[in-house]
Amino acid sequence: MHLRALRLQNFRCFREASFEFPRITLLTGRNSSGKTTVINGLLTVVQGTHVEPYPFTLTQNGDLCTLGGYRDLVYGKNVRSPLGLDIKVGSGAYQTEAEQQWTVEATYDYFRETRSGAPRRIKIQSLNGSFEAEIDETRKYSVAFERVGGETEETRRREILAAMSKVSGFSPRFGNDKERPEFSRVLRKRGIARLRNMNDVTAAFPNEVLYTTYLSEFFNVFLDMQRTFRYLGPARLYPRRFYFERTMTETRVGPQGENLPQLLARWRRNEPEKLRKVVEYLQELSLAVGLFPLHVKSNVLQIMINVGRRSFSLEDVGFGLSQVLPMLVSDIELGEAATLAMSQPELHLHPAAQAAIAEYMWKRTKELKRQYVVETHSEYLLNRFRLLVSKGVIPEEDIALYYLSLEEDRVEPKRIHIRKNGTLEGAPKDFFDTYRLDSFNLAMSV
Repeated sequence: MHLRALRLQNFRCFREASFEFPRITLLTGRNSSGKTTVINGLLTVVQGTHVEPYPFTLTQNGDLCTLGGYRDLVYGKNVRSPLGLDIKVGSGAYQTEAEQQWTVEATYDYFRETRSGAPRRIKIQSLNGSFEAEIDETRKYSVAFERVGGETEETRRREILAAMSKVSGFSPRFGNDKERPEFSRVLRKRGIARLRNMNDVTAAFPNEVLYTTYLSEFFNVFLDMQRTFRYLGPARLYPRRFYFERTMTETRVGPQGENLPQLLARWRRNEPEKLRKVVEYLQELSLAVGLFPLHVKSNVLQIMINVGRRSFSLEDVGFGLSQVLPMLVSDIELGEAATLAMSQPELHLHPAAQAAIAEYMWKRTKELKRQYVVETHSEYLLNRFRLLVSKGVIPEEDIALYYLSLEEDRVEPKRIHIRKNGTLEGAPKDFFDTYRLDSFNLAMSV
């Protein structure tokens, strides 16, 4: 499941902003211009729990990001403003290959009683149907559901079995003649007091198989989004000389590169082909020729890096290597058809390595069906992407570049198109002008 689009309304520094996500999306601009906020919008969706998932609950504080209270989340700290967070996702690798597409539109209001946001309006739409809920003047919800497409009797029987096999709370609750399953295609109900989780939503029509099956399909999409999405923040953990090997509750790399040493040690024991892949990626970026986790004691690890003919502890090699390593390991751990969002992958890397990341990412989009959302300040990285487009390596439609700038009291994103001749269509006058101006002034001073 890949991202297709994101729309933010009154979300932190944005009054209104929309973004499309092809294979590679680049976010750039001055400091404090809203680049991280775009990624935070995605994280707010993904870090919802299976008990209270997006869009029924707005999870602005979780494992991936901490954004504060509702007042901190809404534009201008004005709790009277509605907050909108819409997202579009799809299976099939990218926008032009969608096999299944889901669009979620969600608007939230502030409730003083709970000091938090609650849905004002939710709309979930796919090729198979739509679900819509809206709050009225009595602070209760009206729900409407419509299932589209033809179902045969055999299809209905399969849907019953599928619905009954879902996790507790999502199966139709029937077991006697008074609770026979129904197959209504259009449903409407008013006066629903609460919509905080999927159980609240399914309770509206507990015996409607088409309805509960549709919601189960959406719930599975949400779980798939969580499973196939990773985020690496701008502050990765400082490398250490020794690590304690411990039992891992999470088999994934965390936002700061957590669990990376333990994961490498596990791969060496059980999945050596993955460890060989890490080495291959390091060589591709010309950062090292080898890597292996070494047990100094039974539960003490040391990550050794081969540079040339000698081996060094991770702490003793260039700092940039430790900062880029979580990206390489995340790509391998995620597997195929997933999304990796990153803040400044170029941290502490020399210019040639920064530029090489562009080629690295493009190779992974092809071999792993990877999708990248990248916040960056690197001219070297952006210019290498321009070069790859101009050479015809990357099609124009497979890369999106957004320049974010603060104008008066709000942030305005500008979509810049990288064209086949390498030009930047729609770029503002001051876009990456530092190097050009310095080069001109240097030439004039000679």
